[in-house]
Amino acid sequence: MSKIAEKDEPRLLTVGRIVNQPRWRLAATTHPHHELIVVLGGTMRVTMAGRTLRGRAGTVFLYAQGVVHAEWSEPADPVETLFVAFTASLPADWPDHVDDAEGRMRTLIAWIYGERSAYAPQAGAAQGAFLAAMLKEYARLAAGRHDALVDRLRTFVRERLAESLTLDRLAAHANLSKYHLIRRYCESTGRTPMEDVRLIRLDHARDLLLTTDLPLKEIAPAVGLRDVFQLSRLFRRRFGAPPSAMRQRVPLRDR
Repeated sequence: MSKIAEKDEPRLLTVGRIVNQPRWRLAATTHPHHELIVVLGGTMRVTMAGRTLRGRAGTVFLYAQGVVHAEWSEPADPVETLFVAFTASLPADWPDHVDDAEGRMRTLIAWIYGERSAYAPQAGAAQGAFLAAMLKEYARLAAGRHDALVDRLRTFVRERLAESLTLDRLAAHANLSKYHLIRRYCESTGRTPMEDVRLIRLDHARDLLLTTDLPLKEIAPAVGLRDVFQLSRLFRRRFGAPPSAMRQRVPLRDR
């Protein structure tokens, strides 16, 4: 998988957010720049190169310069995204979408978005650094080994985060015994299925903290955790800080 030339510094043009618009639709168009669209929630449909793609939380779309694309939200499941427009010389062999399973690109774009109204001298440099990191992460994901079963189970989990997700339920969806599911999952990801479920829950909780003003008592059940106490305990273990500290570091600002 090709990489971006070290001397070719990406340049951020704009960053924005689409939130819960059931009738969101962008007619077929092209841009003289590139765009990365990070899906935070809901369902998004995209057409590119004669294909229709479906994006859910964790999907990252790349609209390369000059590529015709159209997008729309499913009315029954309004999409929420963060997006960046930028210039750079991107490799021609990059895919048009990847799965941000670890949530790194969601974290980076949330930082870029959080800095959009900052007027400190360092703000622009920070945004540029985060954008460069996003592109490196995209390259890593594009070059990585993907397991279709893992991708399918992660999609299943993200679509049902507020529900009870047991190993029995995951095994039934995968049509495997619990033993074979754990072995297959560990071989592909280095984690058990239930460890992955917990990480997906916490990553989505972090996304809600960074991109919404929902109180913790609403975030906890939205990601399938019992209460704020459990959310805070697991959050500290995962990110090394309580949820409130992360929200204070990246305050939500309106455009």
